[in-house]
Amino acid sequence: MVLPGGLGGTGFSTPFHAPLYTGPVIEYWDVEAVIALGLFDRASVESILPEGLGPAGDPVLGALWVGRYPFSTVGSYNEFLVAIQVLRGGELGYYVPYIYVTNDAALAAGREVLGAPKKLAEITLERGVYSTVLGAARRGYMEAVVEVRPEGYVEEPVIRSLLPEEGVDLYSIRSLPPAGESPGIAQLVHWKAFVHFARRPSGRISAMAGPARVHLRGSLEDPLDSLGLKAAEQGFYAVFDMQLKPVRVVGEWRIEP
Repeated sequence: MVLPGGLGGTGFSTPFHAPLYTGPVIEYWDVEAVIALGLFDRASVESILPEGLGPAGDPVLGALWVGRYPFSTVGSYNEFLVAIQVLRGGELGYYVPYIYVTNDAALAAGREVLGAPKKLAEITLERGVYSTVLGAARRGYMEAVVEVRPEGYVEEPVIRSLLPEEGVDLYSIRSLPPAGESPGIAQLVHWKAFVHFARRPSGRISAMAGPARVHLRGSLEDPLDSLGLKAAEQGFYAVFDMQLKPVRVVGEWRIEP
């Protein structure tokens, strides 16, 4: 791409002479995350899924994730997300209806490349004095708290059933709104998360399991509580490297002005 004035456009994102982020694949190192599995009301989940995706089960299994990313190709930041198990053509994946971050590059790259509906929020991840790990996100009146008490290392096949080496299939809606009389588009984007666990000197992966508690308080702008979370089933705390990679657009719709 060549910009007006003869400037060479080497950037992946705008402004091309000083890009906010540098490419479609995002790399992470030394990630620390707390994850709680929960069961969600099927009817509530169905009401927010785009065409082409259906809830996997009744109730529907989902994950609530709070991560600290000290080093990544979009900078250092924290993140909270909700991922719901779905089926697309009989294949299992996760739809991301809510996701929050703490820096602008992560927000823009997530929305523009993957369709991840990222918003800014205050997000923390702390190791408590009572052997718990506490992740929290707050944005206005919205509040999400994920608490896990790790009780021992989890067996690798168990955690790999949730985060397989061949990647976790994820789906989001990417949109380009109408501009004046020009129509916009909405796209269902398929992307993958590849998780590479750190290992202890014993050879075990650096992932622990234990009981979890989750608190969700929604707001008018962020109605997390409308998903109908029934209960937190299991919690995990893990350290790993990660890669996020777009796969393809699997659905497209025209948005009329």
